[in-house]
Formats: sequence, C-alpha cells, structure tokens
Amino acid sequence: MQYYTLDFFLASNYSRNQNISNMSDEFSSVPETLGERFEHLKKKCSEYKARQPDAPEWFSQEYNEKQRGPDGILWTAPYDVRYPQCKATRHCFDYYVDYHRCITLLGEKNERCKFFRNVYMDLCPSQWIEIWNNQLKQGIFPAKFDR
Repeated sequence: MQYYTLDFFLASNYSRNQNISNMSDEFSSVPETLGERFEHLKKKCSEYKARQPDAPEWFSQEYNEKQRGPDGILWTAPYDVRYPQCKATRHCFDYYVDYHRCITLLGEKNERCKFFRNVYMDLCPSQWIEIWNNQLKQGIFPAKFDR
C-alpha cells in the first residue's frame, strides 16, 4: 500500500492551481446581461427609435452593424451539463446560490462573480429573485453560502 504525504498533495494542488489561474487569464471579461445591454443601447442610440418606417437606414447593413456594436446585443447563459433538461428552476436557484457564495468568498467587487449574477438574472423570474432576497434579509434562505 502506498502512502502519500501532505507535501505531495500540496505540491500537486499548487501546480494544478497555477495552471487554472493561467487559464483564467486567457478568458475575456464577463459579458453584460441582456438588460444591461438594452440600457446601453437606449443611451447610445436615441435616434434609432426616431427613424421613420420607410427610412433607408432600416435596410443599410453598415448602419445596423454600427448600431449593434462589437459584441452584438444578445447574450445567453452558456450550456451547463449539470442541467440537461429544459427545466430551469434548479438551474436558476443554483446560480443564485453560486453568486452569493462567490461574493461571500471573494467579495462583492470581484469581477468573476458577475458571471453568476448575469446567469441567474437572465434565467430566474424577477419575482423569485425578490422572494429570495427577502429571505436572505430575514435569515431564512434555505442554502448556506460558506461552503
């Protein structure tokens, strides 16, 4: 039987964590939610709504691409293999809990936590989010964030 020392585990975890941190630097920042993109579009393109129905800009590809921006307007949550069915209740709840775990562990200003917030804001009905926020304030939310 082979026994491993604590130094072996620490060394192997250290090298694995270094690889993970190097990989995370390769990814770009977290995209904004659909609601945030619409708000930016409203501020940026006030003349977009003022166009007449027969205006030639409706049919100009260059004009529409300029209005859309570099990333496009739509963003969706990426596919998560933990939720192969189309029922979003558990998916929504888990990302809400993941967001609060992230801000508990890393702090509210951490940029990486924004991804979880974007996913639950896009997946969850606003009524559920209000209920969960009220439960958090009252201290009766059914999940722990310190794990």
